[in-house]
Amino acid sequence: MTEFREFDDVFALCGRRCTLEVLTALEAGDARYTDLLHGITPQQHSRTFGDALRVLINDGYIRHRVDKHGTYYTLTDLGSTFMTILRQHLLHLQQWRYLRDDGYLAA
Repeated sequence: MTEFREFDDVFALCGRRCTLEVLTALEAGDARYTDLLHGITPQQHSRTFGDALRVLINDGYIRHRVDKHGTYYTLTDLGSTFMTILRQHLLHLQQWRYLRDDGYLAA
């Protein structure tokens, strides 16, 4: 079980409200604060959204830049690589779910 403990920070990030939604939205490219906030479904409270942005910035998954047109957010290499690996794991979980739901795996 200790091998899972070294990934507690990753599980916490995935379980935190709004973080995966922000990372997923930024896979399409840079986005402004308001576009991100209003583009995420389900709609998030601005405080929850702001907290998620702060965590993602502080942990190095996204960065923000400010120019005369507003504040923009983008995935860092860490965030982009994380999403690529996470999507690969999702494919494996989907395969497992199909096997389970089709009765190939016994409870």
